[in-house]
Amino acid sequence: MRQVINGFFLLTVFFLNSCGPNKELISTRARVDSLGNVVGQLNVQVKQLNGQVNQLNGSVTASHAQIAQLKNQNDVAMLEASDCKKAKEAVARRME
Repeated sequence: MRQVINGFFLLTVFFLNSCGPNKELISTRARVDSLGNVVGQLNVQVKQLNGQVNQLNGSVTASHAQIAQLKNQNDVAMLEASDCKKAKEAVARRME
């Protein structure tokens, strides 16, 4: 009978120790919570950086449009300069 009681006692102690959270489990849960916070912060940073990327892409697109416009203006100015040069040469020939 005494052996049965001792066995039951040992089994109860073992069961209670295995059911409760041990230090490693508590530490692991704390680490998981900490990493969850880090992931949340990184997700916020990713959203901010994606916003900046979109803004910069918009700026690049606007810059490309401005470059195209300036190239067109340059082409028009070059044609006008060429026409002026031809007119000047024509006037010079007439004066000779």
